[in-house]
Amino acid sequence: MAGCFITGIELTLEESYMLDITVAHRALKELRRQAASLERLIQQLGQRDDAEVFDRRNGQMTVRKDRRLVSPSVAQALSAAYPQKQLFIQWTEWRSRKLEPAVILTRQALSLVKLINREGDYHPYKMRW
Repeated sequence: MAGCFITGIELTLEESYMLDITVAHRALKELRRQAASLERLIQQLGQRDDAEVFDRRNGQMTVRKDRRLVSPSVAQALSAAYPQKQLFIQWTEWRSRKLEPAVILTRQALSLVKLINREGDYHPYKMRW
């Protein structure tokens, strides 16, 4: 009879398990490699660059800070760094994550309540149009 190290329950050797230390070390090494790859991706692609865009309001080219973009083939190749999650999304999908009107109104109402209760400042939401 053997005893469980964690619970102390007695069990037979056929029922017991042990840590395969070589597999655990390989898994840890792989996780460290993935973490280093993700850190490099964030460092290279997570920054904002100056991008020239056409401003419809004044009809001129303006410069604004925007995320770095990559092609679909590059995104697919770099996604291999961490296949458990979808690291890259299309620009149109990211753009659609904007706030819905109900969320904007809720935040404005909470901001006004804080102002009335003298717990904070009122920060109006600036519409893009």
